[in-house]
Amino acid sequence: MDKTNRMHFVFSILLSFLIWGILAGWKFALIAIPAILFHEYGHYYWMGREGIKKRRMMMIPPLGAMAIAGEPWPSREAEARIALAGPVFGFFQAVMVYGLWQLTRYPILEATVSFICYINMFNLITPIPILDGGRVIKSILFSINNKFGFAFYIFGFIFLLGAFLFVPTVMLLAVFIGYMLYADFNFYRSGPKMLAEARSLLEKLSNIEKQFHSEEVKAELIDAAFTKAGLGSVSDKNQKTLEEGIKRLELVASPLNMRPEAIVGYSLFFVGLNLAYLFLFSRLSSNFWKVLGMI
Repeated sequence: MDKTNRMHFVFSILLSFLIWGILAGWKFALIAIPAILFHEYGHYYWMGREGIKKRRMMMIPPLGAMAIAGEPWPSREAEARIALAGPVFGFFQAVMVYGLWQLTRYPILEATVSFICYINMFNLITPIPILDGGRVIKSILFSINNKFGFAFYIFGFIFLLGAFLFVPTVMLLAVFIGYMLYADFNFYRSGPKMLAEARSLLEKLSNIEKQFHSEEVKAELIDAAFTKAGLGSVSDKNQKTLEEGIKRLELVASPLNMRPEAIVGYSLFFVGLNLAYLFLFSRLSSNFWKVLGMI
């Protein structure tokens, strides 16, 4: 993260402590914020492992936090690995805190383990394409057939509508996730169109270059082409090449699908991770809210 993003990140943490402290008490804030940040750091860290350089983290009080990639996923397998990294980091965090609770029996540690399990299981089992488990399922379905992947998006919208109408306590969260889901859906749906339009514009560019040989004019034309295609500026300080821009477009329009053996492997890992969380959760003596009330 650059300096500006780091400042925003720190400010979002402080604001989260303030808002959650007011809404639910400082004990809740003390438990929730580190648990959420550790989960999101798993995504952020693994984005870097997959070669995504433009990435950042921020908290969104009182809804949670996000790790945001500024580049397309390198492949559907990469998206699945990044999605699973958050719950995997969360599981190791839960196991470490569980061990401390076994040694000390401090109620706040049990409450922390319980909350870690809650937020990670919520992200894993909620069937919405932009949440962790949903991203794994989406990547698998798209790798099998694009129609299955887009049908899963429709199912996600229906699921959120039901949550909004029948579960009043999650209405605000449902609206926020619904907005993010629509943006993600529209991005994937418009990918092929953006690629076709950009290629058309770049073909015109190559013809114009025969008349204009200035690097400055070339950079401006490339910038205009990609801006019109919906990908923003490419003629930045690093002078991104035309080939890099085309690769970005191709990753958006047609990401590399999972191999058949990878589909089986990630499916089994996804199920196993859910079972691991359920087992750990079953070892706790009480649920989070009861334990929190005892502290």
